[in-house]
Amino acid sequence: MLFSSCAATYQSFTPKKISYPEVQTIDPSLVVQYKYDVLTQSNNKKYAKKETKFRTNLVALKITNNTDSIINTSQLQFTSGGKFINPLTTKLTKKRLKQKGAYHLFYLLLSPLQLYAGTSVIPIGLGLGPGLALLNIGIAAGSNKSFENNLKQFELEGKTISPKESIYVLVGFSNSKGDPIYAKIKR
Repeated sequence: MLFSSCAATYQSFTPKKISYPEVQTIDPSLVVQYKYDVLTQSNNKKYAKKETKFRTNLVALKITNNTDSIINTSQLQFTSGGKFINPLTTKLTKKRLKQKGAYHLFYLLLSPLQLYAGTSVIPIGLGLGPGLALLNIGIAAGSNKSFENNLKQFELEGKTISPKESIYVLVGFSNSKGDPIYAKIKR
C-alpha cells in the first residue's frame, strides 16, 4: 500500500507522433481524427486513473482543414454520441487530472516508527515519514507542471488552421465515453 501511493513522474508526449485511425466524417471539409487513452499509452497511469474517476477524457486530436479558408479553432463545434460536447479548458483539464500532492502528507503517520535493535531504540520514522512526504510532494508538483506544460503546448484554444493544414492538439472532454468525435464549423 505504501509504495502504490507514491507520486509518479509525468511522461510528456507529442500528439503528432500518435497513430490515428481513419475515421468517417460528417463534413469532408473538416476531418477530425482522434485517439483516446493517450495517457495510458504514454505510460501516465496515475493521470489515466483520474480520467475514470472524474469522467474526463484527454483526447489527442488531428484536425485537418480541407477548405480554402483559414479556420479559427473557436469556430469549431464538437459532437460525440449524438450530443454537442465542449472542450474543457487547459486549466480545468489539469485541475481534474493532476496528482494531489497533499495526499502524500499521510507519510507523516510513519513519524512514530521506531526500530528496535537489541536494547537500542532508533526513531527511524522521524526521517522516514517527513522524507517520504516531501519527496512525493516534490515529485507530484514537478509532474503536474510537466503535465500542464504538455497541455499548454498542444492546447486547442486560440489556434488557426490554414487551408490544407493539420493541427495536433490535446483536449479534455467530459463524458465522451470513447464515442467517435466529430467537428463542424459554426456558421
